[in-house]
Amino acid sequence: SHPRVTARDPALPSQVKSKMNDKVATGTCYCGSVTVQCVGDPAVVCVCHCHSCARWGSLNLATLYPASAVTITGELVEYTNVPPEGKEQGSFRKTCAKCRSNVLNDHPGMGLTDLCSGILDVPFVPTLHINYAEKRWSIKDGLPKFKDLPSEMGGSGEMCEE
Repeated sequence: SHPRVTARDPALPSQVKSKMNDKVATGTCYCGSVTVQCVGDPAVVCVCHCHSCARWGSLNLATLYPASAVTITGELVEYTNVPPEGKEQGSFRKTCAKCRSNVLNDHPGMGLTDLCSGILDVPFVPTLHINYAEKRWSIKDGLPKFKDLPSEMGGSGEMCEE
């Protein structure tokens, strides 16, 4: 279980308090032009070690929510690289149109939106590492380390040693 801001928190805006029984996480890009609201629990909170995430922002501290639970306001710019031969386009990376800070990575095949955890106003408490076979450095934190993805997310489910 991860600590989350709840709708009962008196510091939250009144429009968020109206969802009294839902957990809500909010956040903004660096300049504040893009805002994010996520309702409910994330599907997974993890550290992604893939080379694409490393090139996009050094390392991805990823909080993945069901896409339907995420509301974005503000203008985003999409950056999409051509996937490797034989692979489908799996993600669509988006940044703020004004300050260019990384905001999210849509994964339509999984039905998930991967929010850059640093923009969220909730603690980042990962439960696992993904794409650890591509790691740039080893992390000894006792968390499960998947070679690619857990089988529930469409991966092999194979584990790597810490």
